[in-house]
Amino acid sequence: MDNPKARQVILGAAVGIIVETSLSGIMSAVVFQLQNYKQNKSGHHSKNSNEKQSYGHYRLPALMTLFNILCISFSLVSEFSGFSRGSQACRRAMLTTNILSHAFYAIFNAFLILKCFIISGNSKIVSGVIPALLLHRSVWSIMDIIYSQGFWDSEAQICGFIQHPITGLGCSLADIVCDLFCSVLLNSDITRIGEVILQENVFRSLVVTSVNAYALYIFYFADVTSPFIYYFVYLTQNFTYVKCVNLEYYWLRARRLNMVTKTSIPIASHVTDSNATETAGLAIRKSQLSS
Repeated sequence: MDNPKARQVILGAAVGIIVETSLSGIMSAVVFQLQNYKQNKSGHHSKNSNEKQSYGHYRLPALMTLFNILCISFSLVSEFSGFSRGSQACRRAMLTTNILSHAFYAIFNAFLILKCFIISGNSKIVSGVIPALLLHRSVWSIMDIIYSQGFWDSEAQICGFIQHPITGLGCSLADIVCDLFCSVLLNSDITRIGEVILQENVFRSLVVTSVNAYALYIFYFADVTSPFIYYFVYLTQNFTYVKCVNLEYYWLRARRLNMVTKTSIPIASHVTDSNATETAGLAIRKSQLSS
């Protein structure tokens, strides 16, 4: 696309859609917390039940809200950083954008890991792998902030960004590893996590992995040199992440409906104590994500 104004309109519209999606997510979080507050106040949940469901009640919505706030900040700063003038202003704007970018992706990974940790029943194996995953991504983030930087083209009067090829690839692969770890762990526990959680996990994994793979192809293997295409692919990736996180409220309703359907079926009298214990454990983990 050769028309600079048309490119600017398209990118601006894409940023606007992402910001609108994040604002909707924040409003959904407020409504969700108000509903939980009314349920707790009316006595629908016991004190012990509330303590067990603290992850589902507070931590996931809080993390999702932080993610949406970071997304809005990252999108707006990224959009306006290109209007910076002068070498120092350009470098500062791009540095801020890069830091917000890594915070945005880090919170997304934390969201996946927290859900994985909850569904695994606070597994010691998962809790042992989590620090390694986060440390791995953090190291790549720090390296990318150091080696990738903005530049000012005085002749073209353009503020641009030079992405270090190694650190950019490392960050993308670290994100993919995190998503695949959660997907493999949950898909290996099909009999316990339930059909709704399985569908959600497979859907998210396919979408995120596909978008990340496409981004890697455009950035490192395709014969593409247009900054417009690079930025548009980044925005597509960000929109996908935001949608996947905020779809959690849809899956919450689906899990609640699934739990009501399952609990409405009478349990046969010949169910063993071990099966009853396993069923109870599944109910607790589902309720942590559904309440």
